[in-house]
Amino acid sequence: MWKKPVVLACLSLTAFSLVGVGDWTPLASLGRGVVKGVQYSPTGELAVLTSVGLDLWTPEGELQSARGIHTPFPTVSAASSSGLVAVGSRTGTVEVWGEAGSPLFSVRAHIGEVTALAFSPDGAVLASGGEDGLIALWDVRSGRRLRVWEAHSVAVRVLAFSPAGELLASGGEDRTAKLWNPATGEQLFQLPWHIRAVTALAFRPDGGLLATGSLDGTLRLWDP
Repeated sequence: MWKKPVVLACLSLTAFSLVGVGDWTPLASLGRGVVKGVQYSPTGELAVLTSVGLDLWTPEGELQSARGIHTPFPTVSAASSSGLVAVGSRTGTVEVWGEAGSPLFSVRAHIGEVTALAFSPDGAVLASGGEDGLIALWDVRSGRRLRVWEAHSVAVRVLAFSPAGELLASGGEDRTAKLWNPATGEQLFQLPWHIRAVTALAFRPDGGLLATGSLDGTLRLWDP
C-alpha cells in the first residue's frame, strides 16, 4: 500500500511499474499475462487490461478485483468517473464492467477491431470507434445503442469527450481530427492539418483547448 502520489513509470509486454512522485522510488511492479493497457479513473482506481483478465486496483495500491474477461483478443480499455470499465476487442466486441467488477453488458459494436473507447464525463454514455470508421454511442446501464455514424474513411484511432460532455473529438487513420455533437452525431468541425494518423486527443480541463497528437510527430493545439 502506498500513500504518496504515484505515476505510471513504464509499460512492457508483461508488466507495468508505479513509482513515487519526487523521489521516484519504485512502489510496485505488476503483471499477469500480456499487458494491453492501463487506465486511471478520475477517482484514482487503476484498471489494468491484460491478455488473461482485468485487474482493478484501489488508489492505495490494493488489488480490488481480478477477473477473467470474456472478450477475445482485448485491444483497448477505458474507465469512467463512476468506476466503470469498458474493454474492446479485435473481433468487434465491447464489454462494460461495473463498479464491483461485475459485467454489465457485452455487444458486437463494430465490424473488425474496436480501436477506441471513451466514457462521457458523467459516465452515462460510452463512445466506441472501430476499424470500420464508425463511431457508436451506447447507454452504459442498458447496453442500448443510442446512435451510430460514419466518422472516418478508415479506422478511428482515438476518442475524447470534452469536460462538459457537449463535444466528442475523434482522430483517425485518415489523418484528420473531428469534432462532433454527441447528441445528434452532427460533425461540427474537421481539423485536417496532420500528415499521418491522429493517435492522441485531450481537452484542457476547462474545455478551452483541444490537443491533437499524430504519428507525424507533431502536437497541435486548437480552440474548439
